[in-house]
Amino acid sequence: MSGLLLTTSLKLPGSNIFGLASRPQGLDAAALTEATASELGWPSRAAQPQWSDAFSQNHPVSVVVFPAVFANSVEELLPMCRQERDVIMSLLALDRGAKGQPLVTIIEERDGERVLASKFSFDHRVYQGNLAGGFLSGENQTDLLVKYSAVENDGLVKLCIDLFAEATDDDSKDAKFFRYWSALETLAIARVASGQRLARLDGTLWPDGANTSQAEPRVYELIADRIFGGQDKIDENSVSRPAADLYTLVRGWYARRNATAHYGRFVLGDPTQAAAGWYSRAVATQSQPGLEEEWLRAIRDVCQWVLRNEARRVGRPLV
Repeated sequence: MSGLLLTTSLKLPGSNIFGLASRPQGLDAAALTEATASELGWPSRAAQPQWSDAFSQNHPVSVVVFPAVFANSVEELLPMCRQERDVIMSLLALDRGAKGQPLVTIIEERDGERVLASKFSFDHRVYQGNLAGGFLSGENQTDLLVKYSAVENDGLVKLCIDLFAEATDDDSKDAKFFRYWSALETLAIARVASGQRLARLDGTLWPDGANTSQAEPRVYELIADRIFGGQDKIDENSVSRPAADLYTLVRGWYARRNATAHYGRFVLGDPTQAAAGWYSRAVATQSQPGLEEEWLRAIRDVCQWVLRNEARRVGRPLV
C-alpha cells in the first residue's frame, strides 16, 4: 500500500502489517515531467538526488501479509484478500489519519514449503472514463468555460460536482450509490420547491399522496425537469433502463442509499434489512448477475446529465 506510514509492526487475526524501509524513487514521474517540459519547450529538469529524496519521503509504503489463506482457486482467493485488506486500510486510516492506496497483491500457491505458482495483480486504479474523444464526447471548449463559470460562482453546483467526482473514484458499489444519490438530493433540496404534489412523466400523480418534501419525489422532479423539461424529446425508457420507468429507477436508487446510510451496505438476506419497507426495491437492483452494474451505470449517467445541465443553466460564457 502506498501513502500509509507505519513505524510499528502490527497484527490482526490472520494478518501481519508493517512498513517498508524501501520506498519508490519517482523515476518514472521524473521522466514524464521532463518529457512534458520538453514538449512545452521549457528547459526544466528534475534535479537528482533531490527529486528522488523528496518523492521517497512523501510516498511511504506498507504491507499487509496473510500468511495462510485457504481457497479453491486463485480467482476465489484474490477478492477475499482484497476485501480484508480494504477493511484493514480503513481501520488504519482511523488511527493514522491517512488511507493507503493499494498497489500490488502477490499470491503464492504452496504445498508445504514448495511454491507451486505465483501471481501478481496490480491493484491501482485504472482509467474507466470515456474512451471516445472530440466534441461529441464532451471535449468542448465553449461548454467547459460555461461549466467553469458555474462552479466558480455557485458553491452548491461545485459541491454536487465534487460529490459526483468522489463517487466515480470510490471502489465500493454501496458507497457509489450513496454518493451519486447525495449529489442529486443535495441539488434537489435547493432547486425543487417543497410540499408540491408531483405528476410523473406519464401524467399520473405520485402514489400515496407523496410530495416534494420527501426525498424520492424531490429527486424525481429534479431529474424530470433537468433532463425531460427542455425542448428536446427524450425517451423515458432509454434513460430508465434497467428499470421499467424513471419512477422505479429512482425508488431503487433510494433503497440502495438507505441500505448504506442505515447499515453501511446492502446485505441480501439480512433479516434486519429485510424488515425495511425499501428492501424489496434494493433486492431488485441485484436480482440477476450483472444487474447491479447496470443500476450503477444508470445513476451515474443520470447524475452526470443532471449536473451538466444544471452547470449550463447557471453558468455563463466566458468568451
